[in-house]
Amino acid sequence: RNKGLMVGSALLRRKMGGGGGGRHKTQEDASSRHTTELMDGSGSNMQSIVEMNDLDELMNMATLAERDFTADRYEPVVIQMGATQCAPKTAEEKSKLEEEHRHRLTVPRRPPWTKDMTVAELELQERGSFLEWRRTIAVAEEESGLSVTPFEKNIEVWRQLWRVLERSHVVAQVVDGRNPLFYYCEDLQQYALDLQPPRQTVLILNKADLLTLEHRKEWARYFGERGIKHCFFSAKLEDPNPYKRPQAQEDEPHDSAESGFEDPGVKVHTREEMIERLEHFALESLESAGIPDPRLREDKPTRLSVGLVGYPNVGKSSTINALKGEKKTVVSSTPGKTKHFQTLNVSDDVCICDCPGLVFPRFAESRSYMVVSGVLPIDKLTNDVRGPLDIVASHFHKDYLARFYHVELESEEGKPPHKVSGRQLAEAYAVVRGLILQGGRADEMKSGRKILKDYIDGKLCYCHPPPGVTHLKQRSDLALEGAGIPSIGALEHEDGEEEVVQRLENFSELGSGKSPGGNNKHGNQRRRPDHKYKKNSRKKKHGHGGHVQADGGMAIGRKGGVIRISSNY
Repeated sequence: RNKGLMVGSALLRRKMGGGGGGRHKTQEDASSRHTTELMDGSGSNMQSIVEMNDLDELMNMATLAERDFTADRYEPVVIQMGATQCAPKTAEEKSKLEEEHRHRLTVPRRPPWTKDMTVAELELQERGSFLEWRRTIAVAEEESGLSVTPFEKNIEVWRQLWRVLERSHVVAQVVDGRNPLFYYCEDLQQYALDLQPPRQTVLILNKADLLTLEHRKEWARYFGERGIKHCFFSAKLEDPNPYKRPQAQEDEPHDSAESGFEDPGVKVHTREEMIERLEHFALESLESAGIPDPRLREDKPTRLSVGLVGYPNVGKSSTINALKGEKKTVVSSTPGKTKHFQTLNVSDDVCICDCPGLVFPRFAESRSYMVVSGVLPIDKLTNDVRGPLDIVASHFHKDYLARFYHVELESEEGKPPHKVSGRQLAEAYAVVRGLILQGGRADEMKSGRKILKDYIDGKLCYCHPPPGVTHLKQRSDLALEGAGIPSIGALEHEDGEEEVVQRLENFSELGSGKSPGGNNKHGNQRRRPDHKYKKNSRKKKHGHGGHVQADGGMAIGRKGGVIRISSNY
């Protein structure tokens, strides 16, 4: 039926409460809308936009400026002749340029507004201010010659931040305790102080159960010297479902005996203690702004409002569920799950206002580093998995990775003897787990994603120390030294040594062309190289037709794709 967009427009008018209209008027109104607006009844697109190609960037900037343009065909214009190459900058030059242009990488401010303004006037003013902010970042990137990491480019998501800041009495930045400075936004604290009335900011270091006591002491000293209010919290330890809570580490009894463990700036707070701390921070913020306690009003008393702001995938929703004592918000490992701000009462005196995850603009960090930090989703990795894996592998000793994943890792040329590349780690993991592509090649993409997920989830635990601190030891180093701290996740693998040997025998039969089923009627059919061996599958007897090399090692694969396995297996 050639009715165009009439059906969708009719549903939108009915949902928006609009009146009727003729057929021609419906088609005219529908043709002026964007497709993203037709998908949302409120006329706004709440999908987080962090990365754009050049064409989408051009169209987005034109939409913000409310400009239209036409393409001039058959009139090529030569912009520049010859190729240009920029000389690489040294670390000192790069640091100097970052400090010079850091003031331009700010949080977009909401322009002043009054209750007398119409919706159209307010939206036009906000779009103009947001466009000017985008241009400022583009100028800073062009003049400095540095690249700006992907950041949030959807104005609708920033509007959620503006609403949360205006509704809150105190702003709480939730950061990942393993790398707090990467997720901490200093300009957000300044923005909260510039509001009328001003709001104070507090730092919540989530996932503090992954940090040792020495790490927490150093970070507490670092933030205390700079006057940054902070507190340690672990949403996993306070999960409403007791079966999902991690088991207590063996170093916790030792930590509790240390001096200063009961210090509020060092200890990991429980649910009740965290709510009391947030209430205390909110009262301090109101007192500094000269505002009376809203709970003591005679007419319409309200709770103290605490706004939670931070990067995606730092655990804001998990923190709310832990403080609430039940699951009220959707939790996902995919960044950007929360789309709208929401308010939840966690006690009779405190109300939490949750903001969607925001990626703030900054210099110097690569895309691989943002993937490792959990800001960009792992599922969007298409062909660049070695870069993030190299970052993960550089944080751990080769022997610890071999012990953690039950693989054999050999030294490589050009690398220290105690380090391994991400490519070798992905290949070894793929072979042991049975992630083999057609032709016997290791599926680096799938194995790399699993390793990255282990790192982001904290199974492979690495905690960044404060700047200038070098004496702290990681849990992986303590595990290798035999200090009594077990390897995190070492007992979580489903496959033991027998399953690994059995799997390698199956792959060797694939390379030799034999049937893994023995003498059956389907003996001439080869099993798929990417066959998944389930833990509870029926055990079968296999032959021992492997390719044994001169040094006792085994090589598997077919048609030229060969992967060598150490003779230790």
